[in-house]
Amino acid sequence: MAMKFNPDARQRLRPVDDIFGKQSFADSIQQLPVVQLHNFTNHPFSVRDDEEMAALTESIRENGILNPILVRPAKGGGYEILAGHRRTCAARQLGMKEVPALVRELDDDAATILMVDSNLQREKILPSEKAAAYKLRMEAMKRQAGRPKNSAQIERNSENKESRAQLSEQTGESSGQIQRYIRLTYQNRALLDAVDSGEIPMNSGVALSYLTEAEQALVLNAYKTGTLKLTLAKANELKDASRLGTLETMLKVETAPDVSREKKARPVEIRMSPETYRKFFGERKPREVMPVIEQALTEFFEKYK
Repeated sequence: MAMKFNPDARQRLRPVDDIFGKQSFADSIQQLPVVQLHNFTNHPFSVRDDEEMAALTESIRENGILNPILVRPAKGGGYEILAGHRRTCAARQLGMKEVPALVRELDDDAATILMVDSNLQREKILPSEKAAAYKLRMEAMKRQAGRPKNSAQIERNSENKESRAQLSEQTGESSGQIQRYIRLTYQNRALLDAVDSGEIPMNSGVALSYLTEAEQALVLNAYKTGTLKLTLAKANELKDASRLGTLETMLKVETAPDVSREKKARPVEIRMSPETYRKFFGERKPREVMPVIEQALTEFFEKYK
């Protein structure tokens, strides 16, 4: 059965007033050639070929692009997409030559903040995407705070509010959670992929982000071979061991075979009555008898198997 699709729900965009302020549509919508549109530099949000993307493409096929994309003039020519990467991708797939767009003149930091804000509305965002987005936005906020434009802004900055606290107010995400997301950006890419897939819990990934690159590589190898389970408790143990400089030693102990569980093979005792023993072996000693028994049994089973 074909999936029903609400074009207004999937092409939803923040009201222009929320993004640009009361200027709203002071800049008119333009029809821009698709070939002149470029992805935002270091764009943290991927365009995945999934069910949601297929639904968006079908909506645009039937209804066109209902909300204009947001762009700014690119330094090398053309336009850099701030919001609308998926709509632009869908337009390319459909062979569209032009897309409706709002063009804004923005510096790098303002463009970064707008790009992050508009893309955080996506329904599905990977932990790695949100981590990179929060880091980019917070760095842009810090740079903006370092160059106040008026006395009111100077007064706000003097309150000594951390950028993370400001971001928390603006996104509704707790300050601690934002910090945990940003910590993920210090993770080995392969470990981060495991967090994205749900193999490793996010909080375990946060703890592992405090390890050095070399230590993370060791942990990843042990994890892939199945000799190390990355629970939150274990990840915190590894974090503490890294701080103390004992992580490599800890891993050797953790991943070493448990020889205590390996029981040595014990000789099997075979009991025989004295009469039977003397009947077949006379006065021979047991160490002389064993080769005879082994040979006799071998010949017996070869004949009667």
